[in-house]
Amino acid sequence: MSLSRKQLLKIMGGTAVAAGMPLGAAEASASQAPTRKRDVCIVGGGASGTYTAMRLRQLGKSVLLVERSDRLGGHTETHRDPVTGDTTEIGVVLWRDLPAVRGYFKRLGVPVEVFSGHESKPPKYADFRTGAPVNAPASPPDLMTSYFKVLKKYPYLATGYDLPDPVPAELYMPFAKFAAKHGLEALVPLLVRVMMGFGDLLTLPTLYVMKSFDIDMVSRLLNGGSFLTTKSGNNSELYEKAATHLDDDVLLNAELIRVNRSRDLVTIRVGTPQGLQTILAKKIVFTAPPTQRNLAPFDLDRTERTLFSRFRPHFYYTGLVRLPGVPDTMTVQNLGSTPPFHMPALPALYHIQSSGVPGLHHVKYGSTVPLTYRQVRANIHADIKRLVAAGTIPATTVKLSTLKSHSPYGMSVSADDIANGFYRRLNALQGRNRTFYNGAAFHAHDSSLLWQFTERLLPNLT
Repeated sequence: MSLSRKQLLKIMGGTAVAAGMPLGAAEASASQAPTRKRDVCIVGGGASGTYTAMRLRQLGKSVLLVERSDRLGGHTETHRDPVTGDTTEIGVVLWRDLPAVRGYFKRLGVPVEVFSGHESKPPKYADFRTGAPVNAPASPPDLMTSYFKVLKKYPYLATGYDLPDPVPAELYMPFAKFAAKHGLEALVPLLVRVMMGFGDLLTLPTLYVMKSFDIDMVSRLLNGGSFLTTKSGNNSELYEKAATHLDDDVLLNAELIRVNRSRDLVTIRVGTPQGLQTILAKKIVFTAPPTQRNLAPFDLDRTERTLFSRFRPHFYYTGLVRLPGVPDTMTVQNLGSTPPFHMPALPALYHIQSSGVPGLHHVKYGSTVPLTYRQVRANIHADIKRLVAAGTIPATTVKLSTLKSHSPYGMSVSADDIANGFYRRLNALQGRNRTFYNGAAFHAHDSSLLWQFTERLLPNLT
């Protein structure tokens, strides 16, 4: 969450900075800015950060939540269609039916219900490189059971990245090799739907597949376990209520400028639309993706820099598109035409899916390299045009109603890093320099599981 010179000048518009004060002097003036003292400062207002702030407040701790965007919720975002007035989720759709989840919604007064799914026809499958239909490989009835049996060998994956030493070789072998070893090749089309945004699953270390398509998820699918969504059809309601509850303990449109961590105190300089602010906290919780940009304001030591430099992101985009003439119930999933895995080639659309809103379809796009919005839009148009040309979907025009980036996504490290104890050293950072870490890179891209992870972290914060 670093602040560029241009951003700082914008934030300080109308002040001495805009009138020509040097940037260094502007930063120095932060010492004269309003100072807030808190027990804990939380960086990032997504699932982990918001929940951490709410629970710490409930436990009697003073907090301040710093969020770069103009809202809380992170990857939870609800779109209201201006044509029909209906809502659909372009981020988090559902949560696991867990006591911690139900308790959180109840505390904020947001009614939930068991998710029954959108009515739609069975998906079509096509290779989006050509637009031509693909025959999806049949999944043997016992395939999930076989995978579940393997997952049971690694129960510690349910609570984080607390891996044994040495790390079992299965966890860092490429998933293609793991799938071939256990006869799970036909599981890949399902994994593509579950793990959109994680890049090429075949080369990804198996650890990340097991963390995403985890033992609880598979158990729910095998045994009919339930998932939850909001009764209002507006999942962002949870974060709107949280923002109201936290009130002045949230800074929106805020950028970190400097984070200095001493033995006794953390000093945080923040740029806000109201000007520079200083936060003095006993501890800081970082919940954003651990990228070079987000960590740039921190006074990282050599160990921290070395570890965080090993992370590599993937890139994920989600949106809604109008396709006149295409049935609202039609879903087309991208599958490669090459057996045995049928892994789609990236970058590409993962699917065009029914949204539940008349006239709108969901689109999800993945890439292993960063792309501009312009490139993603152009590529989505090209993919859909190939589907039309091949006769896979009816003739249509393409109009993107909204497109959002969830990048950086699926932060991962190499197989060698995993084998050499990366996650043991990463976990050892908890509490180092009065800093704690939460978020998807430290457990899973799943709000429900992150809230459980937070519960295990809270004793160290209180």
